[in-house]
Amino acid sequence: MQRAIGAGNLRTMQVAGKTRIADLYQKANAKIRIPKQHSNRLEAVLINTAGGLTGGDQLRWSIEAGAGTTTMISTQACERIYRAQAGTADVHTQLTVESGAHCLWLPQETILFDGASLDRKLVANLDDGARLTALETVILGREAMQEKLQNIALLDSWRVHNGERLIHADAISIAGEGLEEMTNRAHMGDHLVFGTLIDAEPSRTATEQRVKLAVVEGVHKTCSRNDMISVGVSVFDNKTIVRFTARSSYHLRQSIPDLLNQIVPGSTLPTVWRL
Repeated sequence: MQRAIGAGNLRTMQVAGKTRIADLYQKANAKIRIPKQHSNRLEAVLINTAGGLTGGDQLRWSIEAGAGTTTMISTQACERIYRAQAGTADVHTQLTVESGAHCLWLPQETILFDGASLDRKLVANLDDGARLTALETVILGREAMQEKLQNIALLDSWRVHNGERLIHADAISIAGEGLEEMTNRAHMGDHLVFGTLIDAEPSRTATEQRVKLAVVEGVHKTCSRNDMISVGVSVFDNKTIVRFTARSSYHLRQSIPDLLNQIVPGSTLPTVWRL
């Protein structure tokens, strides 16, 4: 059976104070579209024209944010991981952020169907003076169909480097038949959505770090108004990390704009999130 094997690369640069395309490459089912811009940042939309992924499919994304640029990346829609008859869907994302640049990696949710198998890796390299804001959200099953996952395999890992120094490592693994343990109170309870938002700045000053500590209180206040969401926030080593679970993606999407604005004041979600 033919498999979907796609790759897309985008490199941005600063031109007269605005972020513009320096290089763009796309292969097979991996497409990158750049909507008309109305600000100094560049907003790119990643598209998987295969309509989803299953065992044996591969996607490779590479984003290089040039010095001084603001590059926001999202996806056209939620990525669907279908039941795998054999093999594993493999998604690898490489982010390179040069000095003075801010890369915002804000894809829409990933939906795991029953029987899905996904190995996903995100590797980021940040220069001194660079900033990365990255969000990943996973939905366990199709909410509208009240799907209960019985057997999935998920390996999701993040590695963030500043030069040769590893500044963030994160991984989650869910595998096996029967996922009842995911629904007990020590895990996710009745929540079907989980994710992480990280904001990393290797050159953040001590003063800026103290300012970021105030974010913790702001985030908790934001989410305390919605009992459908559970949130934990940490600020350390020039990073702000937000972990969250939610009863549904609908409830989470109500709070994500406020969460993002607490982490990156004045920012807005990509246009495709609001269509």
